[in-house]
Amino acid sequence: MAAQGKTFMIINLDIENKGYDKFSTNSFYWDVNVNKIKYTISSATFSLDDKLDTVDVLDGGKLKGSIAFEVPLDTTDYTLNYDMPFKNYNIVWEAVK
Repeated sequence: MAAQGKTFMIINLDIENKGYDKFSTNSFYWDVNVNKIKYTISSATFSLDDKLDTVDVLDGGKLKGSIAFEVPLDTTDYTLNYDMPFKNYNIVWEAVK
């Protein structure tokens, strides 16, 4: 259950590694920005049926999974971020409608 005034935002990810030795899906590297506030991944992620596994996706590999964030109820606009220290990936973000 989300805290008062908050809701869970579930983001479904389809990850494909094209050209890197490996891409880590560690939950510490994901966050969302909502109204200039950075929210880290919620522990609710680990209760999702299709939670994103923490693995290294090797070159040519594909992985699907979901992550959760606890954000304000009125959230309509957000930016998903991936930040792995000492690594600069050229990430292509595609929204699925």
